[in-house]
Amino acid sequence: MPNKLPALPHSNLPFSASSISFPPLLHWSLPLSAKQKSLDAWYHTCMSAYQTDSRIDDYIATLPGWQQELCRQVRELVHAADPEVSETIKRTRQPYFTLQGNICALLGAKDHLNIFIYDPIVPDPEGLINQGHGNRTARAIQVRQGETINQRALLTLFRAIIANNRVGGWRKLKGSRVSILLALRCSRRVSGFSSAMSYKRTEFPRSLTPRKRIKVTLQTARLTRPRK
Repeated sequence: MPNKLPALPHSNLPFSASSISFPPLLHWSLPLSAKQKSLDAWYHTCMSAYQTDSRIDDYIATLPGWQQELCRQVRELVHAADPEVSETIKRTRQPYFTLQGNICALLGAKDHLNIFIYDPIVPDPEGLINQGHGNRTARAIQVRQGETINQRALLTLFRAIIANNRVGGWRKLKGSRVSILLALRCSRRVSGFSSAMSYKRTEFPRSLTPRKRIKVTLQTARLTRPRK
């Protein structure tokens, strides 16, 4: 038999053991309020609607509160544009949203939030894009504290970028447009182009860039120009 521990000398204690009372653990049994249930349901619905990247959550948490709210709005909109949009981190810590190519990226600054739009040819009828109009690959929407995002217009913009990505991306589309414009110009000056719309981009080898295609077409135009 193990030795029993000696009893404590109650006479030396400033209180009696019988006087100690503990509050019941009510917080385990209290039901959630209607507001808490509504918030929980909203959170789980949003988070289950698409797959998130915890690294993006970590990045957003480092930003000021007003930028965090803007980032969450952009995040919801880009996923609403297409359920197949995925999240990732590029350039060490920058959040990117992609679907068969880049769609947009987020970058917090001291006094504004940058929303990079990775399609230099997508239409912007609402004038959301306010930076980098001359850039070759990406333009930007800068949002400052107190400003709001035109969510309807941004959603339309994201859907247009995704549509371009699904058919090969803006680079392919831009090359096609350059070829069509060149054909229109040649059809006015050179006989032999009976219809500009009959001009096909596939007449060129795929290895040629749009600039080289222009050069080749101009050389062809000079050769086929009728002599006076």
